[in-house]
Amino acid sequence: MERLIHTALVVGLFSLLAACSPRTQIMVTSDTNLDVPGQIDGIQIMVTGPDGTMVSADADMNDLPAVFGAYHEGGALGPVAVRVEGTLGGTFVIGRSATVSFQPERTVVLPMNLHVNCLGMTCASGQTCGDGTCRNVEVGDGELQDWTGTPPTISGPVTDGGTDAPTCMPLMEACNGRDDDCDGRVDESFDRIVESCNSRDDDCDGAIDEETDTIAEECNGMDEDCDTLVDEGFEDIVELCDGMDQDCDMMIDEGFEGIPETCDGIDEDCDSVIDEGFDLMTDLMNCGMCGNECMLANATPVCTAGVCEIDTCDGAFLDCDTDPTTGCEIDSDSDDANCGMCGTVCGVGASCGTGACACTPPLVMGTSGCVDLTRDPLNCGMLGMSCAATQACSGSTCVCRPGLVSDGMGGCVDTNIDPLNCGMVGNDCAGDVCREGTCRMSCGPLTDCGGACTMLNDDVFNCGACGNACAVDQVCTGGMCEDYVVGVECTTCPCTSCGATDACCEYPAAGDVICVAGGACP
Repeated sequence: MERLIHTALVVGLFSLLAACSPRTQIMVTSDTNLDVPGQIDGIQIMVTGPDGTMVSADADMNDLPAVFGAYHEGGALGPVAVRVEGTLGGTFVIGRSATVSFQPERTVVLPMNLHVNCLGMTCASGQTCGDGTCRNVEVGDGELQDWTGTPPTISGPVTDGGTDAPTCMPLMEACNGRDDDCDGRVDESFDRIVESCNSRDDDCDGAIDEETDTIAEECNGMDEDCDTLVDEGFEDIVELCDGMDQDCDMMIDEGFEGIPETCDGIDEDCDSVIDEGFDLMTDLMNCGMCGNECMLANATPVCTAGVCEIDTCDGAFLDCDTDPTTGCEIDSDSDDANCGMCGTVCGVGASCGTGACACTPPLVMGTSGCVDLTRDPLNCGMLGMSCAATQACSGSTCVCRPGLVSDGMGGCVDTNIDPLNCGMVGNDCAGDVCREGTCRMSCGPLTDCGGACTMLNDDVFNCGACGNACAVDQVCTGGMCEDYVVGVECTTCPCTSCGATDACCEYPAAGDVICVAGGACP
């Protein structure tokens, strides 16, 4: 195996020790006739051996030519690729390349000078600019001269080594029992190298492949722990679907074929397709996303465009809030607010049964809800039987309102103010007014309404104004005709069927409860 060793780029006149045995090595030299530091201020020499190992060094620009030594320790003699580049401020300016082979038991010199005439010159493929002209990158064996110990300059070789030439040619230190770098020490700096299983003494301690048994084995076709077994210990590792060979059997992602795919964002069968066979737009068990089961209360669901919706409601159930997430939330067979269909409200006194509102006896169903035939002035005794405006309903019979008496002819009169029935039925005041049941000349502080001396704030015949008579389902309170309804299932106040703003009143008699909209009882 070859090994590239470079010097610390020295200059001057050098010669190999006469006592040294012949070496197989190449001395790469580089000089330049460009202006230093005007045109270039740096030279880098890079050498790549036959096994791809590359080493490099920077020249001392104050002492050119530069020298780079590479020697051979075994293996192929070539090719050795050499590249020399000149830079200015770190930017490439000029360069040249060469391909050469080691010469057995010879130390040869490879001049790689950077010539000013090569600036900007472009050579054809397989060529490089040498000393001002293009030439082949490949350097033939016959072109290589023996190393004399003195690097040639760009103007030509120096033939006289001089009396001051060094007695040792500095090279990179190797584990060989010699002082390769000429520093007076032998085989130094190898103690920092970690021993590997390669049948070599990497740390130069005289032992081969020691302490490698603690190195963790990797799946790479090598024996890291140096136990003569390659890639052991991986056979029990479970293979994962990740494009890697966990069990080190030279197969990737095996064993996943036939595994059923589930909807979970994972490629169970390792076929590079995730969750195949699941349509998130229509799948009831995975609607819109994996695991999102489309289930709705009291309904048959459907997954449409990834959204869970109601297809049909079960039985009498209805979707009255139009919110699919609540399903068909209303049982129209029994819901008093949605009886039979959404929005159908059973009134006070009624309840929903089998989809229809039914009144609680003794109430009966009227045109707008349940009515109490015993007290409803619009349905007194029977549906549609309306009492007169001067009457109220009590005990299923139309009776005169409180304060009024029967005139014997089916009507009701107020003998306190009626000038035709003043004080008693048939007592005509003959032109005078009736005040407090007595015929008089004037009404005094009361209001004269056609001879009737009255107070407009509670007179159903003159409510708020003379002649303003209240309807049969109204009472006069505070000078206003106010609507009232019969209190359902109530005989005393308070009554739950009255609204929050209604007045609960016992009218026209005790046990008869009405709810007055105006908030005041008559």
